[in-house]
Amino acid sequence: MGWEIEDERTVSDSVVPPPGEQRDDVSLLVLRGPDLGKRFPLMPPGGVIGRQLDCSICLRDPNISRRHALVELADGRVMLSDLGSRNGVFVNGARVSRAELFDGNDLQLSSDSVLRVRFQDPGEAKLLDELYGAVVTDGVTGVSNRRYLEHRLSQELSHTRRHSDPCCVVLIDVDGFRRVVAADGQSGGDGLLRAIAEIIRASSRLEDEVARFSAAQLAVILRSATAEQGMVFGERICQLVRERVFDVGEVAISATVSIGVASFEPGRFDVKGADELLDRAETALYRAKSSGKDRVACSDSGNEAPDGPS
Repeated sequence: MGWEIEDERTVSDSVVPPPGEQRDDVSLLVLRGPDLGKRFPLMPPGGVIGRQLDCSICLRDPNISRRHALVELADGRVMLSDLGSRNGVFVNGARVSRAELFDGNDLQLSSDSVLRVRFQDPGEAKLLDELYGAVVTDGVTGVSNRRYLEHRLSQELSHTRRHSDPCCVVLIDVDGFRRVVAADGQSGGDGLLRAIAEIIRASSRLEDEVARFSAAQLAVILRSATAEQGMVFGERICQLVRERVFDVGEVAISATVSIGVASFEPGRFDVKGADELLDRAETALYRAKSSGKDRVACSDSGNEAPDGPS
């Protein structure tokens, strides 16, 4: 069944549970959305679901409300209440103002975010968390891996087409990475890449996605960002890396990055899919490196950011 929030007007106060159901650990598993595959455990007395940072379950979906819904755990029951959200709350396709949740219920908060209620024993919950980390996370940097990046980018492009909202990819290459590895070993190279990933993550928004793209490259998906905004972001990253001293191995070194930017903006810069957008970002990146490194190039404008100080 397809989800159509705008056309749903059903209001339900309860969802019928399967017979003989028993509760173990309660969690919400993201089936669709920016946090795909992530499990959010619920602890008594419960918490708020929303995009605000202080929410117990903070989702990186700008289409949900800051404080979207309340989940309450008490007396062996799990209750869900809509907190006056913009798009409403749907359980198994029915719009609800307040409802009891049961294992297997699907909870939709926007056209992009669907979560499933899971009652699990602690061992199963721990295994799911370990599997999620192994599947989506790069072991060296702690950011997402390329496989998850490509999946997330496909989701973002679908969002862009539905909402006519821009999407930008920023590809970041560490200049001279092979020389660092040759001088300080693989652990030195890993340490440098990890430190630069932290700079990028600290400069990104909650709804953005930072990932490792290849051995010496990182990537960022900037939701609702134009090519020009991607250039500004890239220039800021270049400056932050340039001004930092990195402790690698037994010595402190300086580093620079080269950056390629590409965007999908319906009616202005169109792409057929995620692969094409990544290819355009790579082409821009190679132009930045061939033009002297430590700079930003954009595939959509043909312009490059000015050189940083030498």
